Amino acid sequence: CAALDLQGGGFDYADRLFHSVAEAYNNCTHSDADVKELVPEMYSTPEVLLNSHASLPLGTRQDGTVLGDVLLPPWAHGCPHLF
Repeated sequence: CAALDLQGGGFDYADRLFHSVAEAYNNCTHSDADVKELVPEMYSTPEVLLNSHASLPLGTRQDGTVLGDVLLPPWAHGCPHLF
């Protein structure tokens, strides 16, 4: 994978990867140190929120959460197309 080649053969620390819409929103609205950029794919390609089809080894966070698909708001019912 070309993205892994750019990262030295591995992904960033699991605790720093985009994992949850609610968590990212909370962090961005309560801290000046956390800034996120919404790339166009967030609006046009819902599959970017899924890891289940690629099964990339994104790692495990310090709290024990194994990363996979991005956690969506409850109103999306786990469906990136609704989001």
